[in-house]
Amino acid sequence: FILSIHPRIDLSMNQTTFVASVNHTFTTSILVNQIPPSSNYSYALINAPENMRVNENGMINWIPLATQVDDYSFTLHVTDSIAKSILPYNIYVNAPPVISSRPPELLILNKGEKFFFQLESFDLNMNAQLQWRLLNGPQDINLNDEGVLKWTGNKLDHHSYTIELNDGIDSTRWEGVIYVNASPTIISKPKTVVSTNEIYEYSLSASDANSMSPLDSSAINQIEFALIKGPKEMIIDNNILRWETNTNTL
Repeated sequence: FILSIHPRIDLSMNQTTFVASVNHTFTTSILVNQIPPSSNYSYALINAPENMRVNENGMINWIPLATQVDDYSFTLHVTDSIAKSILPYNIYVNAPPVISSRPPELLILNKGEKFFFQLESFDLNMNAQLQWRLLNGPQDINLNDEGVLKWTGNKLDHHSYTIELNDGIDSTRWEGVIYVNASPTIISKPKTVVSTNEIYEYSLSASDANSMSPLDSSAINQIEFALIKGPKEMIIDNNILRWETNTNTL
């Protein structure tokens, strides 16, 4: 009689341990070694995440959701209808860390003012090891391991900085700007006496050590005058304080 031995299916060359990220496509193709090869193979996932699929060519596809973090173990069964082989998989699904509390995108400090901010973080993974890093920033700015950002605003105008929060797999960045402001100074001297029925005019001028606009680093700093308190008829027009006096304004 003739004894026929069917060749086994060897899957040992496949990588079986992976790291995937939330909302990113995970894909891996199954390599099958069989001599001589069969003409057709069937693939089946056992105990896999519900939204994971394997196609007829042995390609596994999965987009992990935010609710599917941490460790997953499952198996892949491969058969040619006679021989069968099982391949165990382990996948760690990582969620990028979140900087949950941070300074405003544009922070304005007065010259010499001290800035202190406690950054806060959040990570969906149970055992995430988070690390703060200051990628760039003005001279002497400091970010410690606890996420405390410190700086003293001694240099005027705009200063950009970038913070990174890393969990060893994925990272998140925050880019902010600190504007250091010097208070403008009115350098013009006002007239303090005006006669009745005369028009009082006072040309306003001021100096400001800032060269950049606080809202736009590419724009020149502009000084604007506003009348906070004064007689009813007094106005500021084109940087001139004007007041038409009469007998009722003594």
